[in-house]
Amino acid sequence: MILELVEKMFQRIDSLALIDIDSEDASLLSKIQITAPSHRYLDGIYKTWKYGDHGYVWAKKVQNSSISYVLFFNNDPKDTDHRGPIRSKSDRYIYIYQLNPVRTSGSVQQIARCEISHQGGDEISKWYVQDQDTFMWNSTSSISYKMILPAT
Repeated sequence: MILELVEKMFQRIDSLALIDIDSEDASLLSKIQITAPSHRYLDGIYKTWKYGDHGYVWAKKVQNSSISYVLFFNNDPKDTDHRGPIRSKSDRYIYIYQLNPVRTSGSVQQIARCEISHQGGDEISKWYVQDQDTFMWNSTSSISYKMILPAT
């Protein structure tokens, strides 16, 4: 019985292992707001969606589409599992993936990455976005994030 329940809750999307969380619990957790005027597809509120290898995973659904954007934090500065523009070792990373179940190969693609360093009490964020046409990684300063804590 428990094994069947775990199998129903467990999902693997490419290299991401995810576990469902109770929707009531999810509504009590924080949300992430991404502000990205130059990259509108990233802009918006990401709600707690699942639980993964690196903790909670947030998602933003695209209206009238099967595409979702998935965001998670990674606090392991030595992690090399997540491909992308490795520029420097940081204290924390944010990864944003585009999840498109319609794709025939690789339904998930990393499209943005943030390296977060703490220096002198300040948080310094370096964002990199993958160009959708050339697939080249470009540095940008036009993206910011904010964690929205639930009202208590």
